[in-house]
Amino acid sequence: MLPFLRLLSLWLFLLTAAYANPLPTDQVPEPLKPWVGWVLDGHKDLACPYLYNAEERQCAWPGRLDLQLTATGGTFTQHWEVYGETQLRLPGDAQHWPQNVHRADNTPLVVTTQDGYPSITLAAGSHDISGQFVWDKLPEALFVAPATGLVQLSVNGTVIATPEFNAAGSLWLSRSPQAASEDGLEVQVFRKVLDSHPLEVTTTIQLRVAGKQRQAELAPVLLDSFIPLHLDSPLPTRMGQDGKLQVQLRPGEWTLKLTGRAPATITALTLPASAAPWPSEEVWVFEADATMRQVQVEGVNSVDPSQTRLPEEWASLPAYLMTTDSKMTLAEQHRGMADSPAQLSLSRQLWLDFDGNGYTLQDNLSGTLAQQSRLEVSPDIRLGRVSIGGQPQLITQQTEGTADGVEVRQRTLNLEADSRYTAARSSPPVSGWQQELQQVTTTLHLPPGWLLFAASGTDNLPLTWLQQWSLLDLFLVLLITVATGYLYGWQWGAVAGVALLLTWHQSDAPQFIWLNLLVVTALLRSIPTGAMQRWLARYRWLSLLVLVLIVLPYTIDTVRNALYPQLQGNGGHVGFEQTAVAAKPAAPEAAMDMMAEQAAPAAEAPMPVPAPAPMMKSSGNYIEDKAGGADSSLAALGSYASSRNAKQQANLREIDPNSMIQTGPGLPTWNWQQVSLQWSGVIQPDERMGLWLIAPLVHSLLKVLGVLVLLVLAARLALPAGKFAAVLQAARHPQQWLHTALLLVVVPWVLALPQPAFAETPPPPDAALLQTLEERLLRAPDCLPDCAQIEQMNLTLGNEGLTIRLRIHAATALAVPVPSSQSTWLPQTVLVDNAPTQALRRDAEQQLWVVLAQGAHDVVLQGSLPTRNSLALPLPLKPRHVTWSGEGWQVDGIRDNGVPEEQLQLNRTTTAASDATLQDMPTLPAFVKIERRLDLGLDWYVTTTIRRVSDSAAPISLAIPLLKGEQPLSEQFTIKDNALQINLKPQQASVEWTSRLPQTDTFTLTASNNSAWLEEWRVAASPVWHVVATGLPVNAYEEADAQGTLLWKPWAGETLTLAVNRPQGVAGQTVTLLASQMQVDVGKRARDVTLRLNLHSSRGSQHSIRLPEGTVLQSLTIDGTKQAIQQQQNTVLLPLLPKKQEAVLEWQEAGALPLHYTFPAVDLGLPSVNAEAHLTVPQDRWVLWAHGPLLGPAVLFWGVLVVLLVLAVLLGRSGITPLKSWQWFLLGVGLSQSSSLLMVLMAFWLIALALRGKLAVETWQRPRWQFNAMQGGLAFLTLIALATLIGAVAKGLLGSPDMQIVGNGSWGQQLQWYQDRVAGELPQPGAISVPIWYYRLLMLAWALWLAMALLGWLRWGWTAINHGGLWQSQPSHDPMRDKLTEVVEHVATPPEA
Repeated sequence: MLPFLRLLSLWLFLLTAAYANPLPTDQVPEPLKPWVGWVLDGHKDLACPYLYNAEERQCAWPGRLDLQLTATGGTFTQHWEVYGETQLRLPGDAQHWPQNVHRADNTPLVVTTQDGYPSITLAAGSHDISGQFVWDKLPEALFVAPATGLVQLSVNGTVIATPEFNAAGSLWLSRSPQAASEDGLEVQVFRKVLDSHPLEVTTTIQLRVAGKQRQAELAPVLLDSFIPLHLDSPLPTRMGQDGKLQVQLRPGEWTLKLTGRAPATITALTLPASAAPWPSEEVWVFEADATMRQVQVEGVNSVDPSQTRLPEEWASLPAYLMTTDSKMTLAEQHRGMADSPAQLSLSRQLWLDFDGNGYTLQDNLSGTLAQQSRLEVSPDIRLGRVSIGGQPQLITQQTEGTADGVEVRQRTLNLEADSRYTAARSSPPVSGWQQELQQVTTTLHLPPGWLLFAASGTDNLPLTWLQQWSLLDLFLVLLITVATGYLYGWQWGAVAGVALLLTWHQSDAPQFIWLNLLVVTALLRSIPTGAMQRWLARYRWLSLLVLVLIVLPYTIDTVRNALYPQLQGNGGHVGFEQTAVAAKPAAPEAAMDMMAEQAAPAAEAPMPVPAPAPMMKSSGNYIEDKAGGADSSLAALGSYASSRNAKQQANLREIDPNSMIQTGPGLPTWNWQQVSLQWSGVIQPDERMGLWLIAPLVHSLLKVLGVLVLLVLAARLALPAGKFAAVLQAARHPQQWLHTALLLVVVPWVLALPQPAFAETPPPPDAALLQTLEERLLRAPDCLPDCAQIEQMNLTLGNEGLTIRLRIHAATALAVPVPSSQSTWLPQTVLVDNAPTQALRRDAEQQLWVVLAQGAHDVVLQGSLPTRNSLALPLPLKPRHVTWSGEGWQVDGIRDNGVPEEQLQLNRTTTAASDATLQDMPTLPAFVKIERRLDLGLDWYVTTTIRRVSDSAAPISLAIPLLKGEQPLSEQFTIKDNALQINLKPQQASVEWTSRLPQTDTFTLTASNNSAWLEEWRVAASPVWHVVATGLPVNAYEEADAQGTLLWKPWAGETLTLAVNRPQGVAGQTVTLLASQMQVDVGKRARDVTLRLNLHSSRGSQHSIRLPEGTVLQSLTIDGTKQAIQQQQNTVLLPLLPKKQEAVLEWQEAGALPLHYTFPAVDLGLPSVNAEAHLTVPQDRWVLWAHGPLLGPAVLFWGVLVVLLVLAVLLGRSGITPLKSWQWFLLGVGLSQSSSLLMVLMAFWLIALALRGKLAVETWQRPRWQFNAMQGGLAFLTLIALATLIGAVAKGLLGSPDMQIVGNGSWGQQLQWYQDRVAGELPQPGAISVPIWYYRLLMLAWALWLAMALLGWLRWGWTAINHGGLWQSQPSHDPMRDKLTEVVEHVATPPEA
């Protein structure tokens, strides 16, 4: 079974690849044919035709609706072509329900309700539906199904040639006014004044109607000179040309809303004269538009909104009572957008150079800007690199010699800047930006060895040396100082004060132990001789021991940090940062497509949409824009994306290719000491901070001085009774202070040692096959969205009407829109290939669609023309060629070669119109907004958008004047008399085109005086330009796609002048060396040198690097890609791309590692940062010394050697043991390669033996078990010492030398240096090393010497341990027993007589 399924899968896949269109059921493989019905279950629209431009089917297509109506009822007949079971709406509504609905064969149909309207459900097929209406009188309007294509209407025997629909989609049946009724009508009026552009007044009319249905005229509904914009009414209404509102009244309470606009700016409003039933008083509310202007309402009395019947949504606005004799005056206080101060905060990283000659700044400036479009820094700061929103910016100057700055086009700012400051080190600027800031946070990075003594001018209390002192610290220091002076004299009080001042806040420095010693000393002086004094004396010696345990490691660490500042603390990150190399692409796109083809159903694969015409867009559905949109794809016909062209967006972001974007000075990557400095409130541009910095040399001297003074103080406190002469005497007689000196050996010498994609489980074979089968059966035609084209269109116009002949090509069975619209013209007859068609339908835009089979068809539309002077004929599917003929008419919208525009405009000629009785359509006057957007980039463009504001459904024809020098880029429009002729189709919301503008120093915009539109101007300038606008205040600031835009809303006749200049770029680095790392790997006969460079280039270029003389480059790699080597003598050229990249250069140096090795001299050709040098030393070399930049390795062994020498001299001269100073020194040197603790152990063993040898056993008064325990302990200690020596000898002969190399991650075989800034030539650190056999020979000699010396030491030790006896056993004569016997005998002897 499994092989069969695999074969079937292959068969189906081949069919899938062979057919692009849906798979016909007769071509389904035989094994799968029984499953066709199963996979298509639920897809009832499979037989329904597609729309020509969308992957959407429409199943129900109505034919002509024939209505025969009278005053008492009527009949209707309609044909339906149904391709899949569908629920359909019938004509009528809840008040006019259709009766006796049946088929042509008199089969009754079940009528149900759908959304409150009558509906029926029909199966697939052709259906003729009939029904009846019954009413008491003919209604004003009758609802018909929105999809109904053609309507034939007869009212009381009179045929209505051109039926009309109202705004709700109902068919008008009667317009004749009825007799006036004396029934009641109460009118209450509220108005909202919206002070916008234009000024709008929305009138809410609340009607209370009693009595019969009737028609009434309401006037005046608009203020004087106002033009209607929108009308919203639940009752049938129409706006007359005289400004009167005709309303078909019905009993009940109704609310009508009418919005009107002012043709120009207005400063006063009055209530027009009115007559009953219109009220004499009205309540108005006022809503301001802050972007237009700020006004003060004067001349009217305010009222409490809660005491009126204002609409709820207006209740929060100020209300005023208007009468016929009152006037609302709008006193303008300020025009344009209200000024708002900038709200900016600065986060800064501030690195002090290792040499202290300057600072590197990394700024992050965030917040909101005011209306300014440029940011500049202080003259003493050199901007190196600026990016806004992650995009690099060109640093410019307005004029030569002025401050550096950048053009800013975002109000919400996210700016990053790298810069350098090399002026006064002690007073850098707080912000350095010529802009008031609200907050500044600076992190000061101090290099190793630097100390921030104090800081001034900050709002916070930074952690400086001076700020560390609290009142408690001062109290304790003064207390210790005064106490020392009181006990030992004022001179020693001064010494104590200096010692504490220099050491109090250093890590691990002694503090409270001083008070302890002073208190004990004072008590010893005041307490008389006795047991208490003896216990205090012992406590004093214990305190001195604790002091030594604290002072000794503190002294070692402090002196070491003074000599090697890079060892202080934990240091920071100084690693080389590599750029990311792009990964290789995964599977080929074709393979992915094949996988998707086999696995994904068609419903999940989006169909591609057609690209819009270049540089021209027309946004479509007016109903969607106003009411939230419709779901049907018919409504989206002819629509284009409203977003700006991607090319224009890129034009604003691009920088002049001739400009050189600065890449900056480069940022350090080290982190060491950090100090936080903060400011808040308003920070002025000229504010500066005060930094009192102590250089590393002075800081180290102060540390050493503090240690020396502290040691002197400690020695003084350890002396009895203040006799300082005893110190000199003790120095001449080491035996007297030997025990104290031996404490130094007990403390250890603490040193800091550098220390998958998983295979997707395929679905079951049967499920995959069925899924693929379903996808093939339901696949939409590949021709979408261009499955139909109108090859030719011919119009014939005359008194008898309009005839349109179309030649349409259909790639498959589908529906095609034809030139017609409910709001303009609908045909009475539609012929397809000379036969009447019944498959017609109107879409949400009220355009007519027709169903066509595959092939070429002749479609004819015939119908009478409405009695109007002009009408627009929309072309939803634009024909390729249009011709026309006729008399009395003129057709506009046809360009050269018969190519049409989006719609045609049919205009009657004057002669024809003079004899005709014509009337305008009952629609509101059209009004549009002209939005001009100027994009000033490398090229200048203006994008003009005509946007419909009124809710008129009528077409609009306008002549839009062009700007000076404007050159439209689209050929779809006609230009006449320097004006662009545009046509807006019914329900079309907008149309847009793009033009090119010439670049000038001054550009002027003037608003037209045409009352049919108002203009809005937007200006978006790239950072290439600096723009200053005069003449009008800015109304709003907009931001989109990381580009700020200024908006002006002018009134008719106002002018805006733009002064445009081009700032000059500042000279700066276009190539920055962000980091360098030179790695030297030493081999037996050569040294491999690898130089890694992290570069940032703003443009494609070549950069030269100078290598040492005689160097032959072996490899050059950039971002992992091998490059051709371009070397001329010792100069190498690096091909750079405009990005961050990593270059790797490799060469060799001949010969093994010499005694003194220094890194090769490499000149990078420009300043760089973060220079690293790594030397990998082989195991057969013994590193003795290293030198180079401050942040590098330190060989601590030589310091240990000095300490060992001092201790050896002290021990040798003490005379305690027979070892001489040189013997102690050799012993310590050899043991130092194992552990410093071994030296302590050996010294303790030898001294213990020496003390045992001097012990007088004959005077031993303690129990003998203590003597035996001492002897056993010495024997055990001897065994431990011997084992230790054997281990030390083995490690010395077999192990590697331990030179205690630390600093910047270095160790014995890896030496690493770091330099923060380099002028051009990389630093040349070096190391002194010798072959490892030197170390082996020395350790062998030391082992031989130790073996011979140890024999002598053991003989001496045996003599010492046997002095007075090796062991004390039980004595043969017991004095106690003899005494007891004597007592017993005395008692037993009788007394003498």
